[in-house]
Parts: sequence; C-alpha cells; structure tokens
Amino acid sequence: MYRRGLLVAALLMAAIPLLTGCVSGQGNRSEPTPGPTVPISEALRFDAEEYAERMGVSVEEAIRRLSLQDPIGDLNAELQQQEAATFAGLWIRHEPEYRVVVAFTRDGKKTLRPYVEGTPLADIIELRKGQFSLVELEAMQAEAMRELDKLDFDVHVSLSLENNRVEVNVSDRAWVESELQRVGADLPEGAELVVVEGGSTAQGKDRLLTPPVPGIAFPRQKPAEGYRESMMALSTGRLVLEGECLRLEGGTLPIWPPEFTLRAEGEQVLVIDGGGGVAARVGEEACLSGGNSGTTDEWVLQQIPAACRGEYWIVGSARPNLLYDSDLFSPEVVSTPQQRTIFLRYRPALSEQASTAKEVSGRLVLYDYQRCLQLDTSGLGGPVNLFWPSDWSLSASDGDVAVVDGTGQAVARVGDDVSLRVREIPQDWDLAVYRQLVNELPCNCMGGLSWLVERAE
Repeated sequence: MYRRGLLVAALLMAAIPLLTGCVSGQGNRSEPTPGPTVPISEALRFDAEEYAERMGVSVEEAIRRLSLQDPIGDLNAELQQQEAATFAGLWIRHEPEYRVVVAFTRDGKKTLRPYVEGTPLADIIELRKGQFSLVELEAMQAEAMRELDKLDFDVHVSLSLENNRVEVNVSDRAWVESELQRVGADLPEGAELVVVEGGSTAQGKDRLLTPPVPGIAFPRQKPAEGYRESMMALSTGRLVLEGECLRLEGGTLPIWPPEFTLRAEGEQVLVIDGGGGVAARVGEEACLSGGNSGTTDEWVLQQIPAACRGEYWIVGSARPNLLYDSDLFSPEVVSTPQQRTIFLRYRPALSEQASTAKEVSGRLVLYDYQRCLQLDTSGLGGPVNLFWPSDWSLSASDGDVAVVDGTGQAVARVGDDVSLRVREIPQDWDLAVYRQLVNELPCNCMGGLSWLVERAE
C-alpha cells in the first residue's frame, strides 16, 4: 500500500468577501498605492503568476498583493492583542477591488488610524461595524459547540467574520430544530442555523448500522449535518476481502463516508459513492483520500467485528486508482525491482490537446514515492510525468528497467540521462482535458507537468 500527504496550496485568507467604508476617508480607490518593495524570489514569482492568472491581474499587481500578506497578518495579530474589547475581525476581499476589511464594534476609524497611518495598508483598508467582538464570537462558538454535543450526530460549526455571527450549517433546518428541542439544546445569541446546499445530512443515521451486503463488514462514519470534514492525505492499495473484513491490502480497514454503500453484482463487490458511481472494486487498486487513525468513536466501533479491528483509514473520498477505460491514457502495471510500476500510454484524445513538440533532456527516474516514470529536469520545479506512445512498453529484467519502443528496441533506461522529443499538456484548470487528467491519474503518479513522448534518444 502506498501513502503520501496531499499538499494543498492556499493564498492567505483568500476569497473572503469584504464590505465598504474607507478608513482614509478618500473613498474606494481602484489604484491603491504601491506596497513595499521586496526581493522577488523564484517562489514568490511562481505564486504571483498563479494568483495573476486566477484573479485576472498583472503579475506585478499580484506580487504587490502577495507582498502585503505579512503586514496584514501582523496587523491582525496586533489588533487581536491590543484591541480585543472592540475588534470584530479582519479579512481580505480579492475582487472586484483588492481590499482589507477590519471590523470593530465601535470607534473603528479612531481605533485603527494609529496602526495603519503612513503604512502601505492605509489606502486599502475598509471599515465595518459588527455587533459582537471577535472574543465574544469565539465564546459563542464554544458555547454553541457544547450545546450541540447533546445531539447524537455531528454538526459543522463555523465562525463567520463577514456576517459577524456563529453559523451552524444544516441541510434541513426544521429537522435540526426539532432535534435540538428533543435534547434540550439552546443555541446562544449570535449563533444561527444556516441551510447549505449540497450538504450532508444525519437523518436516517441508524440505518447505516446495518451492513448493506450480508457477511461483509462495511463500517461508515458517523453522519454529520451540514458539512462533513475530512483529512486530505492519500492512501492507495488493493481492496481485498479477508473473511468479513474489507481492507486495504496490508491490513488497514477503511471507514467509509456515511453516504457510501456496498453492492454485490454476481461475483463482483463494488463500493458505491454518494452519487451512485463506482468508488472502488474489491480486488482492484483504490485511491482513498482521508487520514490514518489507530482509534475510532463508539458509533463506528459497533459496526466493526472484533476480527476486523486495528488500524483504520478514515475515508474522505474514493475512486479506482487505475482507470482502464479512460479516453486520455491507458495504464499498465509492470513488476520492477523498485515496486509495481505504472506505465502510462497516451491516447488520441490526450495527444490532440498537447502543444507543439520540443526537445528536452534529463534523467529518467522512478522514485519510491511515485509509481510512474518521470523525467528529472533542472529548473522546472520538479520531475515531470511522462506518457508514452501506444505501442511502447516497459521491460524489467536483471534489475534493468527500460522503455522499449514499437520496434522492440530499448530507447531509455531508468537512471540514465536521456534526450526526448515531447509535447506538453497545458497546466490550465479551465482546460477540460487538464481537469480530467488530474482527476484520472493514478494517485501515486501525481505531479506537476505532463509530457507526451514522441521520440527518445
């Protein structure tokens, strides 16, 4: 079984809305004064280019905004410490104009001026008035969580600075209200039930305690009302049935999301996701997001026979790891000295989206944490995924792992420096083929750039 952490990059306080009311008294300005001059590192420029593309601004403007992250964070921390009695929160609006909002319960303009006057933040700050301070909101959130603990299901609770309230996210307000009344739970002032579209529900939770396929333990997580949180690591491995225990090969027992179910079709056993799609097949490799745990709560534990207990994987999402019916590529698993390597061949639908050909060079590598062949190049931010022609193959004998072309000739060996003629798949999330490729690649072949090989020397 293969595991790795999933790194999710995020901009500081990104995508949180902001209201108006300018501290400087000059009104909303579409061209704020320049931020501090900072050395432009390679990492900063990379982040700025990504931000610029996402927000539709110039790279220079993106660099200016990103360079303000530390001053904004410092201001937030200072206000929390020095103005706790009236400070109601700080957040960023990225569009239509870049602004930072600071909220106070009273005297906001007077309170804030000494902190921002003469700084690069002065012309991009906007004020808002809130009924409750941040300290009060945090106390309300803690009290709301204590009251909600009286329920026999989980509810997602969040602190909304822009709405100056504690939000209890639910999918069915009337049902949750009746459940609160049943257990005698009272939410504090400032906490509100907020209906969310597409959220999860805890209704019918008791039905989940009955295994959907007799004789196979299928433990599911305790349902949550509104939103269900999950860890974001990845685990891959073959899903196997050992007696009544449905495990990942190696022993870890998945604890499935409450909306998942199990279905038997003849000799095949399928894990079905909440949308009715096949999330995994017993006997085949699965890719599971989530996280590892040596313990679980009593509600889940009652679903797990004694023989199946041990290490658990709390599943966030699941899909087959090897998609043989993809119209972009076909995977083949080849046993090599390092591992069971995945050899990817591109199909016409992927080839049609690639850029014009270019010559590149680097070292052909097969890392322990990756199962696909990659090209290790300098100056490109890491190894590159390689896709090969449909009549090429991977050969492994006597410790030698080689790529063989359509004529049967070995043209590249793992560990050697190689020259390749390749075409690149654009890294553009607006491009449907790129989104599909990211969603269909084996989870232990993930990476940055993807190149289609035409020729190797």
